[in-house]
Amino acid sequence: MKKIGLTLLLIASIQSGHAEPVPASITKQLKSLDIKSVELNSKALRVDMNRPRVTEDIYATVINSVCTSLILEPGSWGKTDFQRIEVVNSFGAQGRVFSGGAAECKAIGKLTMDQVNQEYLPEHTSLWSASGN
Repeated sequence: MKKIGLTLLLIASIQSGHAEPVPASITKQLKSLDIKSVELNSKALRVDMNRPRVTEDIYATVINSVCTSLILEPGSWGKTDFQRIEVVNSFGAQGRVFSGGAAECKAIGKLTMDQVNQEYLPEHTSLWSASGN
């Protein structure tokens, strides 16, 4: 029985060891949204919504909120260097993925909201696939 408990503890520590702290500025920007959890690793910022479906509007709001955190507090991301933002429903089965990180967020900051939503986001977005992400 002790071996099983030790094994589970080891697995939990390995899994949590890959997660990085989410910058406070991102957490602050996402606070008003219906977020279940936010996790950051070296490749992706994953935002799990507390909703059964991630619509285009919800997705755009999350991306704009994350990017706003960098625009308003440029030094707030520190050494964070994720390359995509995953916005996923509460079941982890549906969502959208933004291909980009700090550089793309800075580019968004130079565009109008219409340009972001009608041109930039569609060019940098793919659908979430639970098996492929």
